[in-house]
Amino acid sequence: MTVGRRTALKALGLPALLAATGCGGRSNGTVRVAVVWSGDELAAFRSVVAEFSRRLNWDVQVLTVGDNIGAALESQLGRATRPDVVLLPRSGLAHQYQERLASVAELPLERFPLAWRGLVSRSSSPRGLADLGVWFKTAHKSLVWYRRDAFAQAGVEPPTDVADWIAVNRRLAQHGAPLAIGAADGWVLTDWFENLLLGRDRRAYLGLAAQHDPRLWRAEPVRRALTDLARLWMPAEQMLPGGASRALLMQFQDSIVDVFARRRAAMVAAADFASPVIAKFAAGRIGDVGVFRFPGVDGGPPPLVVGGDLAVLLAPPSAGGMALMRWLAGPDAARIWAGKGGYISLRDDVGPAAYGPWYRTYYTDGLLGEVRRNAGRPPVFDLSDQLTGRLGGGDGLGAWRILQDFFAALGAGTPVDVGVSQAVDAFAWAAENRRGSG
Repeated sequence: MTVGRRTALKALGLPALLAATGCGGRSNGTVRVAVVWSGDELAAFRSVVAEFSRRLNWDVQVLTVGDNIGAALESQLGRATRPDVVLLPRSGLAHQYQERLASVAELPLERFPLAWRGLVSRSSSPRGLADLGVWFKTAHKSLVWYRRDAFAQAGVEPPTDVADWIAVNRRLAQHGAPLAIGAADGWVLTDWFENLLLGRDRRAYLGLAAQHDPRLWRAEPVRRALTDLARLWMPAEQMLPGGASRALLMQFQDSIVDVFARRRAAMVAAADFASPVIAKFAAGRIGDVGVFRFPGVDGGPPPLVVGGDLAVLLAPPSAGGMALMRWLAGPDAARIWAGKGGYISLRDDVGPAAYGPWYRTYYTDGLLGEVRRNAGRPPVFDLSDQLTGRLGGGDGLGAWRILQDFFAALGAGTPVDVGVSQAVDAFAWAAENRRGSG
């Protein structure tokens, strides 16, 4: 879907209804599912539901609702044509709407890590886990993809910590722009911030995610993470092709194109779901594609930020909705998307062999194990995807907008300390008044 059409639909509060997937025989009925995906991700999901239709004789209507899925979901609740299943990219929405979600207790979820299931357990459950949904798709959000030839030309290696990264950027800048950033998509900027904050202070990150104390937004770890961002991104005219003003008009996929097709930049910070786009635009130069973990801070361990799309069943549940949920929880649905890349299943029976030839280079046991097990520690979920109220994400809203304003201010020459203070004030005000809407 084009950006213009997505924006127009969002302004009207309407989802885009794609052509229904038919079962080709006698149908059990129609299942409606709402998603945020577009492009390659949407095409991959349509392959998943097409096989569901073929095997189980359900017609499927896929509704695309754009990044502001919370508002779209709210507008659809209570309608006769509401979706049966919704794929939520922000786990905070599952908790926000938990009273309107049907139970998925009858689904077999034993193959999913308990730590991940605990992220979306019903808060009023008197015992054990009461899952709010099924983690259908997850993401490793602590990766940086780069051109090996650009690094070789500058005589640099992937950085080992943030200070080293700053030095690497300066060396690369002597030959061309080091970074491509699709700052028109606010979540791209929050991904940067989250990795730096988690690498610097895990406790501070988790405290902000809990949303119990707005004063934490004014604490030193937040200021230092924002300062790290400024040191990595600026001066924009040296670090970014076309400077900050161009980056603010560039969407995520365009930043991939800038690195691997236009070759105007050396690297791009992007989750594993960028891999199909990279494969497309690096065609013929696949061996030139490198990837490294987002570095830690001051020699500390690298951060691991994860994200995911949670399938939820709206109440009252329909038979078709429950059938689709069962399919999405199973291994066959996961293997269909895994073969296309840009996808991680939490199921422990979907291993590297399920991924396509090129993707197996990157979707190793190590990467999959990091997301699924994180060395035995609970997963640290994308911060902006957990935030609610005035900090909740969406185009031009909340944390996304605050980081875009911060990026724009730095690009316009605002001193770093002033820009950091402005961003901290904006975060803190939104947290203190979080029950309002953005």
